[in-house]
Amino acid sequence: MAISITDATDSSSNVLQGKFGSNTGNLKYKAIEITFDSSYPTGGEALTAGMIGFDDIINIIIEPSDGISFGYDYTNEKIKAYGVAPVPVTITDADGAASAGIAVYAHIDTIGTDSDRKIAHLESVTANNATVTFQANATLTTTSIGSMWDDNAAATDGLQVFVDENGDTDLSGAKLLVDNDTTETDLYVPMSDGSYLTLYNDDSASSNGVAVYFDDNAGTASAKWLLVTPSNASVSAHTSTVVSDRSSSAEVQNGGNLALQTSVRAFVLGNGTLP
Repeated sequence: MAISITDATDSSSNVLQGKFGSNTGNLKYKAIEITFDSSYPTGGEALTAGMIGFDDIINIIIEPSDGISFGYDYTNEKIKAYGVAPVPVTITDADGAASAGIAVYAHIDTIGTDSDRKIAHLESVTANNATVTFQANATLTTTSIGSMWDDNAAATDGLQVFVDENGDTDLSGAKLLVDNDTTETDLYVPMSDGSYLTLYNDDSASSNGVAVYFDDNAGTASAKWLLVTPSNASVSAHTSTVVSDRSSSAEVQNGGNLALQTSVRAFVLGNGTLP
């Protein structure tokens, strides 16, 4: 996947482009709109001079979008994204999920005074009686790791976790649900990269979603979350963009979802011949 580019236009549908004067040679300017995709690659998305009809790019200014800022790598001709982007966490559809895995429960760690920040951890009665880690997805091999704590009494005082496979309409993904009668708020589970997995509070979690299970014997670290979806398809839940310990100046993680960054305007200065 890659970015898509369209010409920016004014209210009369005229393309915003031109030259600076007769004494500037082939120096031109052009405004474009960039739409990103759902899987950002480390190092940036390719944007070459040829992609916008220029011979070279001298300067480019890209407006920020929903908390994501952008820079340009002139050497490698790539747009780099910075900030907190949602990272997909894979939940694998398996008809035998209930027998291959064990139910998952959330336990609240801190209540505090910040209503937007309720930290929790995940527990299950793991098959090997040991706390294990899971990987967000197959792309993020080392950077976004979570923990599943082993506890034979995981269900005691725990909130069972469910999945609404179509709950995230913004990102066309799933939502992890809990019926949190303790604080009546969403919960956030920390990941190793400073992001947090969101567990959405839903009084009807068990009917609006299906139970999620954890298989610590799964062949890969990204295939440990299991469920039986009505659509018979694996789904992805995303980490929070509201609660995060990641720096706003850090590059977006490999595989970060930038699908909400659409029609991002950029002003480009370079040499070339415009139509």
